[in-house]
Amino acid sequence: EMCIRDRVSLRPDRRDTLLGMGKYCEELPLLASCAYGPLVEQGGMARGVGMAYDAYEPFISFMGKLACQKHRDTLLKDFVPSTGLVSKLESGELVVADFGCGEGVAPLLIAEAFPKTRVVGLDINDDALSTATTMAKQKNLSNVTFENCDLSDAASVAKHAESFDWITAFDSIHDQTEPTVALRCAHSMLKKNGHFSMIDIKADSDIFVNKQNNGFSPFLYSVSFMHCLPIGMGADGRGAGLGMMWGEQRAMEMLKSVGFEVEVSPIPGDAFNVHYLCRKT
Repeated sequence: EMCIRDRVSLRPDRRDTLLGMGKYCEELPLLASCAYGPLVEQGGMARGVGMAYDAYEPFISFMGKLACQKHRDTLLKDFVPSTGLVSKLESGELVVADFGCGEGVAPLLIAEAFPKTRVVGLDINDDALSTATTMAKQKNLSNVTFENCDLSDAASVAKHAESFDWITAFDSIHDQTEPTVALRCAHSMLKKNGHFSMIDIKADSDIFVNKQNNGFSPFLYSVSFMHCLPIGMGADGRGAGLGMMWGEQRAMEMLKSVGFEVEVSPIPGDAFNVHYLCRKT
Protein backbone atom coordinates (compact mmCIF):
# COMPACT_ATOMS: atom_id res chain seq x y z
CA GLU A 1 0.00 0.00 0.00
CA MET A 2 1.39 3.37 -1.01
CA CYS A 3 1.87 5.81 1.86
CA ILE A 4 0.33 9.26 1.38
CA ARG A 5 3.78 10.86 1.61
CA ASP A 6 4.70 9.00 -1.59
CA ARG A 7 1.82 10.62 -3.45
CA VAL A 8 1.74 14.23 -2.29
CA SER A 9 4.35 16.77 -1.35
CA LEU A 10 4.17 19.91 0.73
CA ARG A 11 6.60 22.78 0.77
CA PRO A 12 8.26 22.93 4.21
CA ASP A 13 7.22 26.56 4.70
CA ARG A 14 3.54 25.59 4.27
CA ARG A 15 3.58 22.87 6.94
CA ASP A 16 2.63 25.19 9.82
CA THR A 17 -0.11 26.70 7.69
CA LEU A 18 -1.69 23.30 7.12
CA LEU A 19 -1.36 22.23 10.76
CA GLY A 20 -3.02 25.45 11.91
CA MET A 21 -6.06 25.03 9.68
CA GLY A 22 -7.75 22.09 11.43
CA LYS A 23 -10.19 24.03 13.59
CA TYR A 24 -11.27 26.17 10.63
CA CYS A 25 -12.18 23.30 8.28
CA GLU A 26 -15.89 23.59 9.03
CA GLU A 27 -16.10 27.15 7.74
CA LEU A 28 -16.27 26.50 4.00
CA PRO A 29 -19.01 23.81 4.10
CA LEU A 30 -21.10 26.02 6.39
CA LEU A 31 -20.59 29.03 4.14
CA ALA A 32 -21.46 27.02 1.04
CA SER A 33 -24.72 25.92 2.65
CA CYS A 34 -25.60 29.55 3.41
CA ALA A 35 -24.26 31.47 0.46
CA TYR A 36 -23.44 29.39 -2.61
CA GLY A 37 -27.02 29.28 -3.85
CA PRO A 38 -27.83 33.01 -3.55
CA LEU A 39 -24.40 34.26 -4.61
CA VAL A 40 -23.46 31.82 -7.37
CA GLU A 41 -26.37 29.68 -8.56
CA GLN A 42 -28.84 32.57 -8.39
CA GLY A 43 -26.29 35.08 -9.64
CA GLY A 44 -26.37 37.50 -6.70
CA MET A 45 -22.69 38.39 -6.92
CA ALA A 46 -22.87 38.79 -10.68
CA ARG A 47 -25.71 41.29 -10.20
CA GLY A 48 -23.67 43.21 -7.64
CA VAL A 49 -25.79 42.39 -4.60
CA GLY A 50 -24.67 40.83 -1.33
CA MET A 51 -26.52 39.18 1.52
CA ALA A 52 -28.13 40.11 4.81
CA TYR A 53 -26.32 39.29 8.04
CA ASP A 54 -29.08 37.01 9.36
CA ALA A 55 -28.81 34.74 6.29
CA TYR A 56 -25.68 33.24 7.84
CA GLU A 57 -27.10 31.89 11.09
CA PRO A 58 -25.33 28.46 11.08
CA PHE A 59 -22.02 30.10 10.21
CA ILE A 60 -22.49 32.88 12.77
CA SER A 61 -23.13 30.31 15.50
CA PHE A 62 -19.99 28.34 14.59
CA MET A 63 -17.79 31.44 14.36
CA GLY A 64 -19.15 32.70 17.66
CA LYS A 65 -17.98 29.50 19.36
CA LEU A 66 -14.60 29.73 17.63
CA ALA A 67 -14.15 33.35 18.68
CA CYS A 68 -15.16 32.54 22.24
CA GLN A 69 -12.52 29.85 22.52
CA LYS A 70 -9.88 32.07 20.94
CA HIS A 71 -10.64 34.89 23.39
CA ARG A 72 -10.49 32.51 26.35
CA ASP A 73 -7.15 31.14 25.15
CA THR A 74 -5.37 34.34 24.18
CA LEU A 75 -7.13 37.59 25.16
CA LEU A 76 -5.79 37.99 28.68
CA LYS A 77 -2.64 35.92 28.24
CA ASP A 78 -1.36 37.45 25.00
CA PHE A 79 -3.41 40.31 23.55
CA VAL A 80 -4.13 42.61 26.50
CA PRO A 81 -0.50 42.58 27.75
CA SER A 82 0.66 43.50 24.23
CA THR A 83 -1.34 46.76 24.34
CA GLY A 84 0.64 48.29 27.20
CA LEU A 85 -2.60 49.18 29.01
CA VAL A 86 -2.56 46.58 31.80
CA SER A 87 -1.56 48.94 34.63
CA LYS A 88 -4.30 51.40 33.71
CA LEU A 89 -6.85 48.59 33.52
CA GLU A 90 -5.78 47.36 36.94
CA SER A 91 -6.14 50.82 38.49
CA GLY A 92 -9.52 51.51 36.88
CA GLU A 93 -8.29 54.51 34.91
CA LEU A 94 -9.94 53.34 31.67
CA VAL A 95 -13.52 53.03 30.45
CA VAL A 96 -13.59 50.31 27.79
CA ALA A 97 -15.98 49.48 24.94
CA ASP A 98 -16.06 46.54 22.55
CA PHE A 99 -17.63 47.05 19.11
CA GLY A 100 -19.50 44.01 17.84
CA CYS A 101 -19.26 42.23 21.18
CA GLY A 102 -21.63 39.38 20.24
CA GLU A 103 -22.34 37.28 23.33
CA GLY A 104 -19.87 39.35 25.28
CA VAL A 105 -16.93 37.02 25.79
CA ALA A 106 -14.24 39.71 25.42
CA PRO A 107 -15.99 42.31 27.65
CA LEU A 108 -16.76 39.66 30.27
CA LEU A 109 -13.16 38.44 30.37
CA ILE A 110 -11.81 41.99 30.68
CA ALA A 111 -14.37 42.95 33.34
CA GLU A 112 -13.62 39.83 35.38
CA ALA A 113 -9.84 40.26 35.16
CA PHE A 114 -9.94 44.01 35.93
CA PRO A 115 -12.76 44.63 38.42
CA LYS A 116 -11.96 48.35 38.80
CA THR A 117 -12.45 48.95 35.06
CA ARG A 118 -15.88 49.73 33.60
CA VAL A 119 -16.61 47.83 30.37
CA VAL A 120 -19.42 48.27 27.83
CA GLY A 121 -20.26 45.74 25.11
CA LEU A 122 -21.93 47.17 22.00
CA ASP A 123 -23.76 45.16 19.33
CA ILE A 124 -26.93 45.17 17.23
CA ASN A 125 -27.96 41.57 17.98
CA ASP A 126 -30.47 41.64 20.84
CA ASP A 127 -30.34 37.88 21.39
CA ALA A 128 -26.56 37.98 21.77
CA LEU A 129 -26.78 40.97 24.10
CA SER A 130 -29.36 39.16 26.23
CA THR A 131 -27.03 36.18 26.54
CA ALA A 132 -24.15 38.47 27.49
CA THR A 133 -26.23 40.24 30.15
CA THR A 134 -27.30 36.92 31.64
CA MET A 135 -23.68 35.77 31.81
CA ALA A 136 -22.66 38.98 33.58
CA LYS A 137 -25.35 38.41 36.20
CA GLN A 138 -24.29 34.80 36.68
CA LYS A 139 -20.71 35.93 37.24
CA ASN A 140 -21.85 38.76 39.58
CA LEU A 141 -20.03 41.32 37.48
CA SER A 142 -21.27 44.83 38.23
CA ASN A 143 -18.63 46.59 36.11
CA VAL A 144 -19.85 45.42 32.68
CA THR A 145 -23.00 46.34 30.75
CA PHE A 146 -24.30 45.57 27.27
CA GLU A 147 -26.18 47.88 24.90
CA ASN A 148 -27.71 47.82 21.45
CA CYS A 149 -25.75 50.37 19.46
CA ASP A 150 -26.00 50.76 15.68
CA LEU A 151 -22.91 52.56 14.43
CA SER A 152 -24.89 53.88 11.47
CA ASP A 153 -27.37 55.58 13.81
CA ALA A 154 -26.30 59.12 14.72
CA ALA A 155 -28.30 59.20 17.96
CA SER A 156 -26.75 55.97 19.24
CA VAL A 157 -23.28 57.26 18.53
CA ALA A 158 -23.93 60.74 19.96
CA LYS A 159 -25.02 59.14 23.23
CA HIS A 160 -21.48 57.85 23.70
CA ALA A 161 -19.52 60.84 22.37
CA GLU A 162 -16.08 61.07 24.03
CA SER A 163 -17.09 58.40 26.56
CA PHE A 164 -14.35 55.78 26.26
CA ASP A 165 -10.61 55.52 26.84
CA TRP A 166 -10.16 52.25 24.94
CA ILE A 167 -12.35 50.73 22.21
CA THR A 168 -11.77 47.28 20.75
CA ALA A 169 -13.07 45.80 17.49
CA PHE A 170 -12.23 42.16 16.81
CA ASP A 171 -12.52 41.28 13.09
CA SER A 172 -15.65 43.40 12.75
CA ILE A 173 -14.77 46.56 10.82
CA HIS A 174 -14.25 44.87 7.45
CA ASP A 175 -17.82 43.45 7.61
CA GLN A 176 -19.44 46.88 7.93
CA THR A 177 -21.48 48.21 5.00
CA GLU A 178 -20.12 51.66 5.89
CA PRO A 179 -16.69 50.99 7.43
CA THR A 180 -15.54 54.61 7.23
CA VAL A 181 -18.60 55.64 9.23
CA ALA A 182 -17.78 52.97 11.82
CA LEU A 183 -14.22 54.26 12.11
CA ARG A 184 -15.47 57.84 12.50
CA CYS A 185 -17.77 56.59 15.26
CA ALA A 186 -14.85 54.99 17.06
CA HIS A 187 -12.95 58.27 16.82
CA SER A 188 -15.89 60.35 18.08
CA MET A 189 -16.66 57.97 20.97
CA LEU A 190 -13.09 58.10 22.28
CA LYS A 191 -11.85 60.64 24.78
CA LYS A 192 -8.83 62.72 23.78
CA ASN A 193 -5.69 60.55 23.76
CA GLY A 194 -7.90 57.44 23.86
CA HIS A 195 -6.98 54.26 22.01
CA PHE A 196 -8.84 52.19 19.42
CA SER A 197 -7.63 48.62 18.95
CA MET A 198 -8.71 47.30 15.57
CA ILE A 199 -7.84 43.62 15.29
CA ASP A 200 -8.09 42.52 11.69
CA ILE A 201 -6.76 40.07 9.14
CA LYS A 202 -3.03 40.08 8.42
CA ALA A 203 -2.91 40.79 4.69
CA ASP A 204 -1.57 43.07 2.00
CA SER A 205 -3.98 45.13 -0.09
CA ASP A 206 -2.44 43.62 -3.24
CA ILE A 207 -3.87 40.20 -4.11
CA PHE A 208 -0.67 39.19 -5.90
CA VAL A 209 1.47 39.94 -2.84
CA ASN A 210 -0.87 37.81 -0.74
CA LYS A 211 -0.69 34.97 -3.26
CA GLN A 212 3.09 35.00 -3.04
CA ASN A 213 3.60 35.56 0.68
CA ASN A 214 0.50 34.47 2.61
CA GLY A 215 -0.03 30.72 2.84
CA PHE A 216 -3.53 31.25 4.21
CA SER A 217 -4.66 33.47 1.31
CA PRO A 218 -6.64 30.88 -0.76
CA PHE A 219 -8.69 29.98 2.31
CA LEU A 220 -9.09 33.61 3.41
CA TYR A 221 -10.21 34.84 -0.01
CA SER A 222 -12.73 31.96 -0.18
CA VAL A 223 -14.23 32.90 3.19
CA SER A 224 -14.23 36.57 2.25
CA PHE A 225 -16.00 35.91 -1.06
CA MET A 226 -18.76 33.90 0.58
CA HIS A 227 -19.21 35.94 3.76
CA CYS A 228 -17.32 39.16 4.42
CA LEU A 229 -17.69 40.64 0.94
CA PRO A 230 -21.46 40.00 0.56
CA ILE A 231 -22.15 41.09 4.15
CA GLY A 232 -20.25 44.31 3.51
CA MET A 233 -22.15 44.87 0.26
CA GLY A 234 -25.50 44.30 1.94
CA ALA A 235 -28.59 42.73 0.41
CA ASP A 236 -29.15 45.87 -1.68
CA GLY A 237 -25.57 45.99 -2.96
CA ARG A 238 -25.01 49.53 -1.74
CA GLY A 239 -22.40 48.78 0.91
CA ALA A 240 -18.65 49.19 0.64
CA GLY A 241 -17.98 45.45 0.35
CA LEU A 242 -14.42 45.62 1.69
CA GLY A 243 -14.02 41.94 2.40
CA MET A 244 -11.61 40.59 4.99
CA MET A 245 -8.64 40.87 2.62
CA TRP A 246 -8.79 44.67 2.40
CA GLY A 247 -5.21 44.67 3.62
CA GLU A 248 -2.89 46.83 5.66
CA GLN A 249 -2.40 49.64 3.14
CA ARG A 250 -6.09 50.33 2.73
CA ALA A 251 -6.77 49.93 6.45
CA MET A 252 -4.05 52.43 7.30
CA GLU A 253 -5.38 54.89 4.75
CA MET A 254 -8.90 54.70 6.14
CA LEU A 255 -7.83 54.91 9.78
CA LYS A 256 -5.67 57.96 9.14
CA SER A 257 -8.43 59.61 7.10
CA VAL A 258 -10.68 59.82 10.17
CA GLY A 259 -7.91 61.32 12.32
CA PHE A 260 -6.11 58.43 14.00
CA GLU A 261 -2.41 58.00 14.58
CA VAL A 262 -1.74 54.32 13.86
CA GLU A 263 0.82 51.66 14.76
CA VAL A 264 0.59 48.12 13.37
CA SER A 265 2.01 45.18 15.26
CA PRO A 266 1.71 41.38 15.30
CA ILE A 267 -0.38 39.70 17.99
CA PRO A 268 1.40 37.04 20.05
CA GLY A 269 0.00 33.60 19.31
CA ASP A 270 -2.21 34.79 16.44
CA ALA A 271 -1.11 33.86 12.91
CA PHE A 272 -4.18 35.36 11.22
CA ASN A 273 -4.48 38.87 12.64
CA VAL A 274 -2.57 42.06 13.30
CA HIS A 275 -3.25 44.82 15.79
CA TYR A 276 -3.90 48.35 14.53
CA LEU A 277 -3.37 50.41 17.69
CA CYS A 278 -4.88 53.80 16.96
CA ARG A 279 -4.69 56.95 19.08
CA LYS A 280 -6.99 59.94 19.06
CA THR A 281 -4.93 63.11 19.44
